[in-house]
Parts: sequence; C-alpha cells; structure tokens
Amino acid sequence: MEAANYMKKALFDIEAARWAFSKSAYDVCARASYYAVFHAEIAALIQLAGVKREFWNHDFVQSEFAQILIHSKKMFSESLANIAPYLIGYRHKADYHSELTGKKVAERCLQKAEILVSGISEKIGDLL
Repeated sequence: MEAANYMKKALFDIEAARWAFSKSAYDVCARASYYAVFHAEIAALIQLAGVKREFWNHDFVQSEFAQILIHSKKMFSESLANIAPYLIGYRHKADYHSELTGKKVAERCLQKAEILVSGISEKIGDLL
C-alpha cells in the first residue's frame, strides 16, 4: 500500500510536470519532474528492496536507489543513476535562484523523469 501511494504521487507529479511544460511554467516543470523521480524511487525502494523509513531524505533516496537497485541488484540500468542528481540541481535553481528555467532545460528534465518513472512503473506495476 505504501509503495502504491508513492507511485501514485510520482504519476501525479509527472502529469503536473507535463501540464506545467504545456503552460510554459518551466520552473514548475523542473520541480515536478524532480519530485516524480523522488517519489518513484521511494516506491521502488519499498517494493523491490524492502526499505522502510518514516522520513525519506533526498540524499538517502538517491544513494540507496543507485546502490541497491542499480549497482547491487542490477534491476535498473546504470544510465538511471544520474537522473535524480541531475534533476535536483534544476529543482534547486527553480526554488532558490532568480534565474528562470528555460524551455530546453525543462524539456530535458521532463524527458529524464518520464524515462525513470516509466521504468520503475513497469518493474513494480504488477506487484502493487
């Protein structure tokens, strides 16, 4: 149940990122793209690795997803390991800097998030 809820959050975040991109709200798109990945990685850690936590720290989620599900269990491609660190950088810029996110960056953020979220969804979809 908990993993399913996090996966629902990830799917809602992806939809929010798509909507924001369509409205040229590129900061919102970058932010929602990151959170889609964050929530999908939590769902994967719960469902595929049995990790349980009361609080999900961003660094912990990124590290454990890469270490357990990519490097140790080899359930996901190495190419996915850098998506969350890439996206959190743009999420921080969107949240904490005056510079606005551009269309090309937002599009890359959304594409990367869609790749990771769909990959996780395919792996855990039948298990939820």
